[in-house]
Amino acid sequence: MPMYICKLGAPDGKILTREFEAAEPAGLRRELEEQGYHIFDVRKRPLRGFPGRRFGRGGVTKRELILFNQEMLVLIRAGLPIIQVIDTILEQYDSGPLNNALRQVREDVKGGAALSTALEKHRQIFPNLYSASIRAGERTGDLPVTIQRYISYLKKMEIVRKKIISALLYPSILVVVSILAISLLLFYVIPIQQCVHGVRFAIAIAYPDDDSVCIFCQELVSGRSSCRNSTFCCLPVLGF
Repeated sequence: MPMYICKLGAPDGKILTREFEAAEPAGLRRELEEQGYHIFDVRKRPLRGFPGRRFGRGGVTKRELILFNQEMLVLIRAGLPIIQVIDTILEQYDSGPLNNALRQVREDVKGGAALSTALEKHRQIFPNLYSASIRAGERTGDLPVTIQRYISYLKKMEIVRKKIISALLYPSILVVVSILAISLLLFYVIPIQQCVHGVRFAIAIAYPDDDSVCIFCQELVSGRSSCRNSTFCCLPVLGF
């Protein structure tokens, strides 16, 4: 059975990353929820030696940004202050761009800066829309609702992105195949046919009354490999 990497919220407020063996992710989710865990993410473990590609703002993918906000949302709703929330999340990231940014955000917040102000310093990771959303949540005093809305926005954008990629996949394959076919015709088939017909014409002019040469030319045009080999051998003799 495949292995799955699960990011879980334990009943005591800790965030855990565990690996489980299961037949399907839906059954694994149900089993973990029955044990009292909050499920942040369940994904299939990649093959050894094939790490996942990292595309996104500053090396942080949309998936990682969604997980970060989900974790922060759960911890804020649990009543933890922002500093402890960031400390708890940092325990899950040993290294990487998000870890470095969060450490600097923690120091700024500890020094008295607002969370939105600290996030604005890392626009290569946190978009302007995210910082503005956090600022609005701070002013209204309803930060969890703001984070939840931003999570929903990210999920919808991810769904749209996947649909666009799926819609463009088949046309892209057709374009690539068409380019390959045209390139084959232009750079291989047509030049060979031109060469063959040129040799046929030259032989017919040199030996107009020789029946064996006429038979040879007919076989040459029909595309037999043995005749083509003979053709290329006689090219230097005919001046090609």
